[in-house]
Amino acid sequence: MVAFVNGNGLRPGYVIKIKGDLYRVMSAEHRTPGKGRAFMQAKLRKLQDGTQTEIKFRADETIERAEMEQVEMEYL
Repeated sequence: MVAFVNGNGLRPGYVIKIKGDLYRVMSAEHRTPGKGRAFMQAKLRKLQDGTQTEIKFRADETIERAEMEQVEMEYL
């Protein structure tokens, strides 16, 4: 089951999928400029190589949220 979140629902810690790549949301700020529509400005970290990027999402934009499964492991 694929979960979607709108631009306003983006929160730090979420893992999202953009163009086939997985990103972790490091921070998300809601911005309302004096002129124009509100948007979310998010700092993202790519899970594959650790590079950081900033992306602006419109409030009405839908973003695919990745389903992550955590398994507790013990190293011997």
